[in-house]
Amino acid sequence: MGYRIPITLGNIEPLAYKPYQPGKIALVCEGGGQRGIFTAGVLDEFLRARFNPFDLYLGTSAGAQNLSAFVCGQPGYARRVITRYTTSIDFFNPLRFVRGGHLIDLDWLIEATANDLPLAMDYAE
Repeated sequence: MGYRIPITLGNIEPLAYKPYQPGKIALVCEGGGQRGIFTAGVLDEFLRARFNPFDLYLGTSAGAQNLSAFVCGQPGYARRVITRYTTSIDFFNPLRFVRGGHLIDLDWLIEATANDLPLAMDYAE
């Protein structure tokens, strides 16, 4: 019928709970374009609460932008970039794309934010 497995300390020990031994903590932020506004808000609250137990920061695309604002201590920066710059026709232009150009212009975004809304690089950890 069934196979009987006797339960003994010897065969349960490998399954026993082991207390968590903290090591380094990484903050990983995903990309996703304008959906990154959620992560931007979370990181702004981390800044407000002075919550930063992280040893390592990893981000892709919008997540990298959000982390840049976080490590530079600039709450609201990523939200402003997303709401002011990525909604601009200079950045996102479907007509340019239909005519054979690129849909988004990351070079413009980097140049515009560097000139108009620079990061406080001296403050970065």
